[in-house]
Amino acid sequence: MSLVSRAGFKHAAGSLMRVTVLLGSLFTLVFARGNAPIELLIALVAVVLAALYLLDHKSGRVGLWAAYLVGFVLFALLRSVADETGVPIRSEYVVKAERWLFGGTLPTDWLQQRLYDAGSNGVLDVFVVAVIFSYYVAPHLVALVLWRRNLAAFRRYGAAVLLTVYVGLVVSFVLPTAPPWLADRYTDAPVVHRVSADVLNWNAESVGPGSVTPGTNPFAAMPSLHLALTVLIVFALWRRPFLRTLALLYAASMAFALTYGGEHYVVDELAGAATAALAWLVVKKVRLARTARAPARSPAVSTVASASTAD
Repeated sequence: MSLVSRAGFKHAAGSLMRVTVLLGSLFTLVFARGNAPIELLIALVAVVLAALYLLDHKSGRVGLWAAYLVGFVLFALLRSVADETGVPIRSEYVVKAERWLFGGTLPTDWLQQRLYDAGSNGVLDVFVVAVIFSYYVAPHLVALVLWRRNLAAFRRYGAAVLLTVYVGLVVSFVLPTAPPWLADRYTDAPVVHRVSADVLNWNAESVGPGSVTPGTNPFAAMPSLHLALTVLIVFALWRRPFLRTLALLYAASMAFALTYGGEHYVVDELAGAATAALAWLVVKKVRLARTARAPARSPAVSTVASASTAD
């Protein structure tokens, strides 16, 4: 009985340690998008990966998660300096495209004039903020589940996530673009509220003398990575009807929240969705090409092997 209890205890302790390490991975990925000192981020990544290797190295999948974790953290660090290059902020092109697309109307301004009451945090506002901030967790949570349950699906999803965010990173370097809540400073767009800042009474990406928060980039609105990664969740869960429905509802909620909340123009979101779709297809093509190049077992070798077995 004592042996059984000891074995059960070891199993429970191992499971608890794995959960702790995986939660640590998730925390590191979320923390990387905030005002995190680079030294602390490097330490977190090192500790998490070392612990994961000790616990799970026999599974042969630690390297895949390490690539995802390191790749995303590096993206977050590079993104935070993309607005320090001196490249002029470009926003007029988005406003013009938005007005052309919607007959002269800016959907963010239209929605806020009808639904938003500044200074009064309604249920809709709280819901919108919750959806917007879920972006920092949901894509990585999906990645974590796929990594544990379906490595093939994780390879495609993880690669698509990294490709998407790095495409967005390149655009933010060469074409820094202000979001709706800042566009009036660079264009003739009307003033709109950043709902999340009003609800939380805190704006991590505020700009101006004495208000800049290190580690953030308010001028990376194009393309919308918020919507891009949400669309990738839809693609990853598409084959399961129930999860597909939930993912589609989540994507629709995110698209509305970003527009109403003043985070992105619809044009930003369309660009984000297109970036995600392109990344998903590129990863698929690359995987198919690798499979096609894999050395096939020649008929001659198969015949010799069969003859040897028969002898």
